[in-house]
Amino acid sequence: MGLFSIFGRSRANQAILDRLYGAVVAAARQEVLYRDLAVPDTFEGRFEVLTVHASLVARRLQLLPAPGPDLAQDFVDRVFSEFDGTLREMGVGDISVPKRMKTIASAFAGRSSAYIEALQSEDTLTLNDVLKRNIYGTSQPADQAVSALAHYVRRFVERLEHMSFSDFTSDTLSFDDPSKDVNEVRK
Repeated sequence: MGLFSIFGRSRANQAILDRLYGAVVAAARQEVLYRDLAVPDTFEGRFEVLTVHASLVARRLQLLPAPGPDLAQDFVDRVFSEFDGTLREMGVGDISVPKRMKTIASAFAGRSSAYIEALQSEDTLTLNDVLKRNIYGTSQPADQAVSALAHYVRRFVERLEHMSFSDFTSDTLSFDDPSKDVNEVRK
């Protein structure tokens, strides 16, 4: 049962989801990810970067006290609603959308689990391997780009771990620029 189910679908709750989704999309669209970290600037590459950000935000919200888990569910529902809308904008027919959404849901869940497992691993190269497989796919990024992306993901998780429920619902929610991570890895 989501946050909206408990409190009703008020404008304030919708505004929270709009800001949260907007902040995650802004983080996933940062030019440095594509320019300096060699993430493929394709539909698939953008899906993958959005998935890593959204899944980690949802995981953090799930770990917070109530109503954090409710917001996590509403946030994931919002992400999937946007995926659905994107498919329809791309011209995918009404009959095909549910099948595609099932595939997307499976990919999202699988990647979420892989990221969480890799982040909990003591082997720092595990995250690099998962990122390389999922985000880069068949492209061949430089090891430095993969390392910088892994560094960024770890820092993103560290920032999330310090965030309270009120931070996620704040009017000023935003996430850091990954160019700091590129510079860290280059040193």
